[in-house]
Amino acid sequence: MSDLTDQSGPIARNAKEDEQPGAVTRRTVLVGAAAAAGAATIDAPVIARTADPNSQEDMVAFVLLSAALTGIAEAKLAPGFSTLPAPPAPVNLQALQPGSDPVDIKRDYFGWVNERHPAAFESLLRIAKDNVNGQPNRAQAIIDKLQFDDDDRRSPSEVDAKYLARSIVLMWYLGAWYDPDKLRTGSAFPLVFQVISPKAYTQAWALRVAQAHPMGFSELQFGYWTRPPNGPLDFIGKDVPRGA
Repeated sequence: MSDLTDQSGPIARNAKEDEQPGAVTRRTVLVGAAAAAGAATIDAPVIARTADPNSQEDMVAFVLLSAALTGIAEAKLAPGFSTLPAPPAPVNLQALQPGSDPVDIKRDYFGWVNERHPAAFESLLRIAKDNVNGQPNRAQAIIDKLQFDDDDRRSPSEVDAKYLARSIVLMWYLGAWYDPDKLRTGSAFPLVFQVISPKAYTQAWALRVAQAHPMGFSELQFGYWTRPPNGPLDFIGKDVPRGA
């Protein structure tokens, strides 16, 4: 039976070797590891909560936010979305259904934004959640939180949320991503964009608002071109005043 105090193994070293100046020994490694672990425990930063695409409340808030920013009805952006009670009736976000459409482009958009600007996105969702109740006009209450001049005294997080909101509007209308940092700095036009997903081309809202459809794709009945286009209500779920 070997002696547990045997110092002849490849890992063990004698006291003189342990004490050599500048030597990387078992003792120094263990001491360093313990110190690092202690520092990590004490100084580890608190990670802010990020939005969760699997959270029903977060997805509902995203649809509400998007509807307010784009002016398009929630049930058009997310077919199957729960009908909201008219203000000032209270809204229970956890009781609402975020939609059950098979295309589910909202999930692509949610994930895209959350991966790139999680902190600002969380701020936007918080604005939507905080203004869904107790407001005579929910959409306008959300917009009012994001409309301010750049020279106003606002926190960096508020400014980040403002420009991210603009990127979200462009995302829904064009199916493409324009980075909010580029929108903020006013980079030379044309702005560079990224295609978000293959579905984004057919789901972009710019042509639908114009009572049209993307080239090569239409959900309208065969022969629709022989008739006048349907009204805005059929496209965006809201009537548009004449001359608007």
